[in-house]
Amino acid sequence: MAILGPVLLGWQWQAPDPAAPPLTVRFDAADAAWLAAYTHVMSGVANTVLAYDPAASIDRVIAARAAIRVAPPSPGNYSFDASFGQFLDAFAMLEGAVNQPPDAARATAAKDHFLSMIAENRRFWSLVALETDNTLEWIPNDRQTSALGLELPAGTGDTWLGVLADGEALLQGRLLIPYWRGPTGQGINLGRMFDDPAPMSIIGWAQGWAAVPYLEHGPVVTATSLRRFEALMGGDAGLMMVFLN
Repeated sequence: MAILGPVLLGWQWQAPDPAAPPLTVRFDAADAAWLAAYTHVMSGVANTVLAYDPAASIDRVIAARAAIRVAPPSPGNYSFDASFGQFLDAFAMLEGAVNQPPDAARATAAKDHFLSMIAENRRFWSLVALETDNTLEWIPNDRQTSALGLELPAGTGDTWLGVLADGEALLQGRLLIPYWRGPTGQGINLGRMFDDPAPMSIIGWAQGWAAVPYLEHGPVVTATSLRRFEALMGGDAGLMMVFLN
């Protein structure tokens, strides 16, 4: 809590009174499903990163900085290299990582984990809806309160499930991601990007030639579910996304 509290809550974080009893949460069967979903989130992210292993790209940029004798960043250094140069270094690391032949098995594993996360999250909300107690809850239903002191608006579960439904449809290719060029009624098939991954040229995706293999005609996802969730959560939507996974 001492580590994650300030990171997740920022200025809203208030350190607990040392004399107060320790924060206690009672995990139950529903929370076990939540935790299972979270393991799939982390595994999905890890496999996505490892599919486009950034190690060589990072090493190349660091070696170039040393050869050019770039000074390490320091407080109060507002030089052009300390600002734009740092951005270019980060961009070069990213571009070098994604614009290489990916590990297809890792990409497939990542997609499977993300779909499993959605399935476990659905299981969590179905189980938590049946709870009648209100004892040191982790994520509460509409009739409970959280032991963490977080207040979840009524309808949080149904609204979040709407966001997850859109995510599942994107991973399965039933909905497409809008692309900025071309007519309406076409978009990017995210599921096929995991099933048949390719090197990703950032310029190619911006111009379009790298997007063409994944471009299809079909229904395109809208921001309706996400906007509904953001409106329900107010300024805490980002924090709640991390919390609810």
